[in-house]
Formats: sequence, C-alpha cells, structure tokens
Amino acid sequence: MSTILVFALQPDSRDQICEYLQRAGYQVQAASSEAETQEQLEKFGYDVLLADVEDSRAAVRALLQLHERRRPQTELVLLIRQGLLGRIPELAAEAIFEVVEKPYSMERLRLNIERALEARRLRYEAQSLRHERHLIHQTDGFIAVSRATKGVLKLANKVAQSDSTALLTGETGTGKELVAGAIHYGSARAAGPFVKVNCAALPTQLLESELFGHEKGAFTGADRPRTGRFEHANTGTIFFDEVGDMSLETQAKVLRVVQEREFQRLGSSRTIRTDVRLIAATNKSLPDLVAAGEFREDLYYRLNVITVEIPALRDRREDIMPLVDFFSRKLSGDLKRKRKEFSPGAIEAMLAYSWPGNIRELQNVVERGVLLSDGALITVHDLGLPEAAGAPEQASYAGGIELPRGGADLKEVERSLVLQALERSDWVQKDAALLLGLSTRVLNHKIRRFGIRHPRWRRNA
Repeated sequence: MSTILVFALQPDSRDQICEYLQRAGYQVQAASSEAETQEQLEKFGYDVLLADVEDSRAAVRALLQLHERRRPQTELVLLIRQGLLGRIPELAAEAIFEVVEKPYSMERLRLNIERALEARRLRYEAQSLRHERHLIHQTDGFIAVSRATKGVLKLANKVAQSDSTALLTGETGTGKELVAGAIHYGSARAAGPFVKVNCAALPTQLLESELFGHEKGAFTGADRPRTGRFEHANTGTIFFDEVGDMSLETQAKVLRVVQEREFQRLGSSRTIRTDVRLIAATNKSLPDLVAAGEFREDLYYRLNVITVEIPALRDRREDIMPLVDFFSRKLSGDLKRKRKEFSPGAIEAMLAYSWPGNIRELQNVVERGVLLSDGALITVHDLGLPEAAGAPEQASYAGGIELPRGGADLKEVERSLVLQALERSDWVQKDAALLLGLSTRVLNHKIRRFGIRHPRWRRNA
C-alpha cells in the first residue's frame, strides 16, 4: 500500500484530502504544521508528501529545504493558489514533482499522486538495473546519509583516481567489498575485470591455486591446467577479502606479485606478467598481527599505501532507516510481496539495536520482516531482534542506569545525557537525537531548556 503524508494548515482541507485518499486505498498520515511534517518525515519513508502551502512563498521555500534535508527520495506534490507558480519557477523546476493549482478536483489530485508514485517506482527500477550492470558487485547500493559514510565515499573517490594499493578496514558486514567495487568502477580500470578472493575461505594450497593457477599434475587432484585469479584480473583490480587470514607462505608469494608484477603457476617455471591493482580488506588489526609474527611487515606496508576505514553501522545510525527503506523495496520486489511500512515500534527497535553484524545483519532482519509479516505493518516481533524481545522502548535500557543510593537530580542527569550525546555526535543535533531516541524537535527544546550553547550553532536561543 502506498504511503502519503498530507500537510495542510486548514483542518477542513486536510480532513477532506485525507478521507478521499484513504477511500482510494492509500495509507495516509496527516500533519498540521511544518514541525509535525518534519517529525513524520524523520520517522517514516513516505512515498509522497502532499503539501497545501496556500499562498506563501516562504512556506514553499521552507518546505523544499525540509524535504531535501529529510526525505529527498519522497516525491513532493504541492497544492498552491493560482498564480503563485510563476513566482517560484526555480524551486518548482528543481525539487517539486508536481504542482496542482487551486481550484482542483479530487480526481485530478489522485491522478497527480498516481503520476508521482509511478515516477518513484521507475526510479527504483532504474536503480535496480544499475545494480545488475555489474554482476560481481553492486556499487549503487551504498547508502550515504551520515557524515561518516559520505566521508568514506569521498575518500574512495580520491583513491579511485590513483592506481595505488588500498587497504580497507572495518568490522565484518560494514560494506568493505562494496567500497572496493566503488573504487574499481570509479577508476581508469573500470573496463577491466573486478576479481574477488576470500582469503579465509580456502586452505593455503587451494588459495594459492586460486590466486596463481596451476599446471596439470602440480598436486594431487590437479588433473588439468588452471588459470589463476591474477591472470583473470589482468588490466583490472583484484580484491583480497580477509587478507589477515592469509598464511605467511602465501603472503610471500603475493608480495612478489605486488612488487614485481609477475608470478608463476603452481608446478610451472614460466613467469607470467600481470597488470593488476590490489585492494585488500580485513576486520583484524594488521599491526597487531605483524607484532605477533603472523603477518609480514613488508607486505603490510605494501598494502597500507592508502587506508580507508569503514565505520560500524552503530556509529552511523543516520544510515539505518535509508538502508531499511532500500532493502525493503528491493526485497519486496524480489520476493514478489506487496511492500509494507514498518511500525513505529519496529523503527524504534532498529534505531536502538547495536547491529553487531552491521549492514549484512540489517539486510537479513529486513528480509525476515518482509517474509514473516502478516499484518498491514511490519512489527517489532516480525524482525526477531535479540534486544527486541520485550517492549522496544526497553531495548535501549538493557543493562539499565542504576540510581545512586543518595538519589539524583533528574534534571541534571538529563542535561548530562544530552551533553554526552552532543559531544559524541560532534554537536550535530540530528545525530545526537538518534542516540537519545528523540526527534530533533524534542532535542532542540531540551537544548533551549538547559541553556546549552555551542560556537558552531548559528542561534543559541
């Protein structure tokens, strides 16, 4: 069921539009102010925002800024007084999908909404096709909303402009393979192959056979010659995932390829030249492995020309709901299920959860919700999150905050938590609000109430 957020100042107009759209089969939510619209857009991924801005140019501009900042993937349909469009052509051309001038009929309004929904559907289909352009890797799926993620992609873009070896670090499931693909497909080697090798998946002999190839009879079971990954990757990029699990013997052979750009197949004395860029990834600390004698120091320095650290999902919570929206749409299409929205409790639980498995775990949880949901919404119980066994609002307090024996000043405790959240999020209020489980509007109220100030803020009312 398509979801629509209706913003209108006049109650009669708002109620009439909502009632008509509900009868037409849409899931409709009403907002009576810009603040309420902002709060709703922060919580849910609506398909269409239908806004009656009456005749205020300032209201149009404010609404566009809000829409761009909160939910740019939501189609925006404006209802305006006749003649106002000519005064805002630059805004209408850039961000508004459809403008409906008053007076209008409800049937015309419905047709405009259908057009907006169709445009949104086609955009997602085009995005899916771009995902399938490279069967080995999906580069367009990297959702970059948070400052941390945008920083990673900005650095990856710089790395792509060179031919240097790169080392990607971060926990399992954070998207290291995706970043490696983005570097390859953004580089001058994009027309060449992008070859992946999981160093943790194979024992030493089989891994070396995969990397360098072998001649017939090189070892037991080698009944025919085999071309290795370094040959396949010629003129392109080879991606070593979990490079920290590679044996010292194999490391020495890889080092030679990195230094000399040549290697030999197993069981052969013939030298093969290769022109390949190497990108490595690990969830381990290579300096610690070097210190323990489990990783070659010379290879580490060869790999560590440029390091790109991928943050854990819990450290970039702004990306959670855009990722949920992306995965739910894609999975609903793949599984041929009608797309459903997530309940407020499910959203709260996902924002509060620590995500030890990062994006990979998030995708699995969304898939579970899409498959198991029987109602109109995907609920917290459909997700199966470990911390969501009880009420979702209790998930954030597992482990609790113990009250001191002598009591506490609740206002000071609350002020301290707000300050800690602001400091941890580099004084970005929307990030701090996510850490505290609040809307930005509520956090802003508390900041004013506690008299908290920061030099970077324009206004410290």
